[in-house]
Formats: sequence, structure tokens, C-alpha cells
Amino acid sequence: MNTYVIEFQDRAGLDRAIEHLWEHLKISGELNAQPVGNRWRLEVTTEKPLRSGTLEKLGGKLLG
Repeated sequence: MNTYVIEFQDRAGLDRAIEHLWEHLKISGELNAQPVGNRWRLEVTTEKPLRSGTLEKLGGKLLG
């Protein structure tokens, strides 16, 4: 399993990333979103690795 943690400045950026993962990339796996202070953190766990270009298109800051 591959796990990525991405932090977003606002909920709208988080929602766009989730939609892109589910609707456009058809990612199967687990997505966990939670507020962290005034930001949002998304943890993505997938069976297949995501390319760096794909992660950059999601926006946000890759934490791990």
C-alpha cells in the first residue's frame, strides 16, 4: 500500500483534490480528510503508486 499526506489551505482545495482522485483518476483505496487548525489534511492510501505529476496536479503541500 502507498500512503500520501497532502495539506490544503482551504476546504475547496481539498474537495477539488478528492473529486479529481475519485472521478478522474478512479483511485481505489482509502481517503481520510480532517481539519488541522485552519487547514485541511488529506491522507490517501492506494494500492498503486501515484506519480509525482499527479500529486502536483492535486494542489496542496505534500507532507509524506
